[in-house]
Amino acid sequence: MKKRVLILTSMILLLGILLSYGAPISILASETETTAELLEDVLNHSNIWMVPLFDSPELFLEWIKPDCPSITEFLSRTDCIQAIANKCNLLLEQEGNYSLIQKCQIDVLTGLENIILESNSNGRLSYTYTETSVYTCKGNPVSAQIRTNCIYTAADLAAIQNNLDEYDSTVALRSYSPYYNCHSYAWYSTAASNPYWIGEPQAFLNDGTYVQTSWGIGDIIVYRSNGNVTHSGIITAKSGNSLSQITVVSKWGAAALYQHRGDDCPYAEYANCTVTVYRLCVHSESNYTIQSTSTALHTISCPTCGFLKHEAHTLNAANICTICGGKGSSLEFNSITLEELQ
Repeated sequence: MKKRVLILTSMILLLGILLSYGAPISILASETETTAELLEDVLNHSNIWMVPLFDSPELFLEWIKPDCPSITEFLSRTDCIQAIANKCNLLLEQEGNYSLIQKCQIDVLTGLENIILESNSNGRLSYTYTETSVYTCKGNPVSAQIRTNCIYTAADLAAIQNNLDEYDSTVALRSYSPYYNCHSYAWYSTAASNPYWIGEPQAFLNDGTYVQTSWGIGDIIVYRSNGNVTHSGIITAKSGNSLSQITVVSKWGAAALYQHRGDDCPYAEYANCTVTVYRLCVHSESNYTIQSTSTALHTISCPTCGFLKHEAHTLNAANICTICGGKGSSLEFNSITLEELQ
């Protein structure tokens, strides 16, 4: 009897120690669940209705992962793909009569499948799309989509908008739209008629058109989690130099265009969140570097970002281009003197 009491006491003490250190008891519990039960845990997460606020279901899964250990355990199971297929078949039997929660669950199933297969099927039922491209100021292509037939209805997206009480600084500036997203709004076009959904803004970040800066009004703010871009927005006001002291306007996934405090949005809640600010390079033409010339035009580049500008010669009274220094139609550079150029 004493031995049994001692074992029970030890178990209670161990449980107390685990709880006092915040040990992930749920992870221990999830290991005892079947793969199908783990999937239900994920699909019934309290914030599942927020899936349309994110640019992809994978980003949503990354967002909820810290308080949903079932995700990690589910992805470690060898039969997880079969569990996804089984659940999809059950949902598809309804033939389109889906609630908002069920539509979000379909997206999450696709996101889990994409993570497992390291693919991007872009949604099982959420929308249809055609691939296209938009272009940076330098003419570099950026992959984009033109989306049609979105499964989320106006009523669905309005319901999401009406339930964002947690983010008390948010003000909806424009109605929901499933067609353009945060990256498209911030980097490509702020127009309500913008038809492009941009999954990755890396081309804008990497081609030198924009330069990194401290934040100011009109600059583009980029949110990252563990170094990966999760959200983009435009800074519209600031009262100080912290994230909580700036105002941002950004498109929240397929939902509305919001004005919000910089730290008052789901994207600031990611694990290891960092922000970076970018500004479109203001080319100083007086500092352009001559790259090439012809009898018709010259090409000059911005020394800050490398932007190339092609333009016709501007000739002075002596028939010399005041920008590139070419003389006459033959562009006899070697014959030009400083006095002639002036």
